[in-house]
Amino acid sequence: MTVWANLNHLKILSNMHRKTYNNRNAAQVMVVTNSIDIGWRSERLFTGLTLEEFCLRSFLWTAGAMYFVVGLATVLVGSVLPQVISYYHVSYTVGGQLVFAQFIGFMAGVPAASLLMRRIEYRTLLALAGLFICVALCGIALLPQVFIVALLFVANGFGIALSETAIATLIMERFVGRRAVVMSYLEVAFGLGAVCMPAIASLFIVIHAWRFSFLFAGLLALLSSIGWLTMTGAAKEAHDFATAEPLDAASLASAVTGRGARRALLFLFLLMTLLYVGIESSLNSFLPALFIPYLHVRSYVASLSVTTFWAAMVIGRTVAGWVVRKVSYAPFLFWSIAAAIVVLAAMTLWSSAVFCFSLIFVVGLAMSGVYSVTMVYANHVLPGATRIVTGLITAFAGIGGAVLPAVTGYAMDHTSPSGVIDLIAGSTFLLLVTLSVILLSERASRKAYLL
Repeated sequence: MTVWANLNHLKILSNMHRKTYNNRNAAQVMVVTNSIDIGWRSERLFTGLTLEEFCLRSFLWTAGAMYFVVGLATVLVGSVLPQVISYYHVSYTVGGQLVFAQFIGFMAGVPAASLLMRRIEYRTLLALAGLFICVALCGIALLPQVFIVALLFVANGFGIALSETAIATLIMERFVGRRAVVMSYLEVAFGLGAVCMPAIASLFIVIHAWRFSFLFAGLLALLSSIGWLTMTGAAKEAHDFATAEPLDAASLASAVTGRGARRALLFLFLLMTLLYVGIESSLNSFLPALFIPYLHVRSYVASLSVTTFWAAMVIGRTVAGWVVRKVSYAPFLFWSIAAAIVVLAAMTLWSSAVFCFSLIFVVGLAMSGVYSVTMVYANHVLPGATRIVTGLITAFAGIGGAVLPAVTGYAMDHTSPSGVIDLIAGSTFLLLVTLSVILLSERASRKAYLL
């Protein structure tokens, strides 16, 4: 019996005691009931934490573990893409199509998650998501025919979408006032997975066993599923404690009330999400393949470029959890994206390994908090539509993670490495333009509201 089952059993016994005592003395039962409630909520468990604190930490650790697995599954294909292409004797265009297959699964998973969250418990849904990822990655490790690999990438994308949509929706609904802080912590877990996977893949590449990278990630997804099945009621118990004190930096309340204005802003946020995730996915999937001809390094060294990128992302997201307590959403996003543009443009100036690896690290720092803060900012500007906004942002993240990498894969076959870097830098510039339009639109709506 799990910890949660034992706690629920004790709670039932205390309720039975209240009913019996009520028959004897109705005046005293109120005192006893309040005493039991206060004791139940504030009594320290064997861990030294209250029930709410224990449930909150358990929920966040398990959610972080799932985000860690999603980080592994997201960057895995990019870490071993040169080996996959060499084994199957295909072009980088086909590699981009494998990423697109994962997108198809992701797009199917987003509405499926929204539907299933109304019908089954969140822990069952997330356990199912982990099983999808496990079966897909372990199947790819068997190295079947290419079209079967593509189908397994569809299943992998489906599992990733279930995970991200369910967890993000829970955070947006139950952690009001702490959304940016909590999401930044989960994005740290995602980044840790994205850091570890290329390093692990590099070790497997050195010993000529690169396909075991898929098996490793698949087994961790299975462990994550088992973890969710032990989380009975944890999110419900954690809810009151999680919303007790706001931690995000104060931002002006939204003044966007017109239906047309809200739809226009939502479209801009979706476009911004599409561009950002497309840029991030292109770096995940093609940095190693890009650095091999551009820097003239070996494949296992080039695969460490993704590790460098995600190491910076982890550091940046850890810091972002503190920064968003001091800086409001809009300036945080603007200066992060502007810094990324400058650094990406500088990469074309000198094809030195040390120089480019250093710049990739800075890009990771600059872009580390963009996705999570964009999601929180959209929910702040468009209140009252959490599930719709979160679901659509997650869906457009999947679109961006497929469309732009497909374009990048085509560019890898038809242009120079510096041309591919220019493509990514240009996409980042469009991201900044989109954010600027959002800021101007919100400011105009605020002025009109005050008049």
